[in-house]
Amino acid sequence: MAIYADDFGLSPSVSKGILKLIQLKRLSHVSIMTIFENDEEIDFLKDLKDKPKLGLHTTLTGCDGLYTFNRLFLYNLFCKKKLNELKTSFESLIEKQINSFIKKVDRSPDYLDYHQHLQLMPFFYELLLKYDLPIRSTSANVFSTQDGLKEKIKKKYLAKNSFSEKKIHLMDNEMDKNELENYLIHTCQDLSSSTSLLFHPGFIDETLKKRDSLIWQRQRDYELLRDDAFFNVHLKRFLDE
Repeated sequence: MAIYADDFGLSPSVSKGILKLIQLKRLSHVSIMTIFENDEEIDFLKDLKDKPKLGLHTTLTGCDGLYTFNRLFLYNLFCKKKLNELKTSFESLIEKQINSFIKKVDRSPDYLDYHQHLQLMPFFYELLLKYDLPIRSTSANVFSTQDGLKEKIKKKYLAKNSFSEKKIHLMDNEMDKNELENYLIHTCQDLSSSTSLLFHPGFIDETLKKRDSLIWQRQRDYELLRDDAFFNVHLKRFLDE
């Protein structure tokens, strides 16, 4: 089992919260965004002795030079003609992030994951095969949105990377801390060894408010993982197994 924290590098305060949780040994995997000016934060992370696995959180949206996440962007994901037209641009942006990770962290990422529906695009799996990288997968039904080419790429990729078959249990973004605690107490009893928990912990700052719509939930996730009594009783075993 694994406990993930997404969006390291999204803002200084998000990174600060995740770093505190790493130091408390609350996380097994941390996903890094490399599209922002965050070298100092990443330097601090890579210098830690007992750090978790470090993945690349790829995105096509969220900052200058990238795309705006809106209905048109989603349309382009599902329209085969438009997707083919944008394929080269999309590939270039993702490869730039992979190379930026290698430069900033001094090695390849342990895995890739994705921001805002990037996993829906067939070329994403082609890049994963090219760089021989595992992916943190989502449910299988996302692959039914396009033609047989995607299914073929998916099968080829999954055959090579069993890591992809892990199921991710995403925290409900509308629950407050007490509701989420109760939900996890009930849910964690039934999770299999191939299940992972995905959180978005961190503190809040003005940079975060400008870049993302997920705000108050980050403080909630941080406080939940920071809670010694709750973590030791209900979540610590995820890191011990």
